[in-house]
This record gives sequence, structure tokens and C-alpha cells, in this order.
Amino acid sequence: MFSAGDDKNISVWDIETTQLVDTLQGHENSVVALDFANGDLQSASLDSTVMGWDLEDMFDRVEEKIAMKAQHLKNFRFEQFYADDGKKKKGKRGKVAAAGRGKAKKA
Repeated sequence: MFSAGDDKNISVWDIETTQLVDTLQGHENSVVALDFANGDLQSASLDSTVMGWDLEDMFDRVEEKIAMKAQHLKNFRFEQFYADDGKKKKGKRGKVAAAGRGKAKKA
């Protein structure tokens, strides 16, 4: 699904997950119309331009982004930070931070 508006961008949405999967940029003013023609997405803007977006290229790019995100999440771990005495911090003072691969580091 596609949406557009005052932010000058066209948003590409996955309707199954309701997640934003891509943003098309290029207009210099609000995008006021979207249409499909000849296998392309056409957009019209208050900047007095009409742009054509290659849907096949866009879908390839979206699939690549989804695959990269899935791989990133597969390698993603959460690590806990510890107080100087080696004990986990508790309550509001305790922090859990996202980090890449590796062992927990003492703060």
C-alpha cells in the first residue's frame, strides 16, 4: 500500500504487518496524487512535477531491506549492565541496553 502527503514523501506499507517498509523521496513539495500506469507508480506534487517510480525495482529493494532486517535481528542480543560490585542493577537505576554480539560488559 502507498500513502503520501505534506511530508513530500511516498510511504510504502506492508499491509500484513502494518509496517513502513520504504520511503520514496524526490518531490520538493506536498504529494497530492498517486496513480498506477504502465507498471509504474505515478506521483504528482504541488512542486508542479509528476514522477514515475519503477514498481519492480521498488519491490526488489523492499525485499532486500526485509532480508537485511531479519538477519540483523537474528544477530541481535540484549545485554545487561552490572554495578561495580558485579551485581545486576535493579529498579529504575538498572539499565538494559541493546548491543551487538559479544559478552556483557561491566559498567
